[in-house]
Amino acid sequence: MGKFQHKYGATFPVSAALYKKTQKLIVSVRQNPEGLTKRNEVVEIVNALTAEGLEYFFHYSLKIIGMNMIAKKAIKTGMAASKATVKLLSKKFIRALNDKQLLATVDFIDGFVSD
Repeated sequence: MGKFQHKYGATFPVSAALYKKTQKLIVSVRQNPEGLTKRNEVVEIVNALTAEGLEYFFHYSLKIIGMNMIAKKAIKTGMAASKATVKLLSKKFIRALNDKQLLATVDFIDGFVSD
């Protein structure tokens, strides 16, 4: 578990493949945080976690409550815009992190991605 733990929290399920990939990346970055490749891998994980989180909190919940098609389309458009924004910002800022900041980032991710 990462050092950014809280008493209470809200989470979303992630696929087994994303969980394994995330845990593998956390170990890899902690062993050696150097290089653009590691930063690109963290960007990829952040984007994948964002996509699965949005899918769960919005798309899945819409299915449960039976929203009409117009509302679903509006929310899907908003989700797409959110994903695009996160993708752009994560790429820009995570690539610019120094090693210490990258380690703090994976600690943060580790704090909320658990089994």
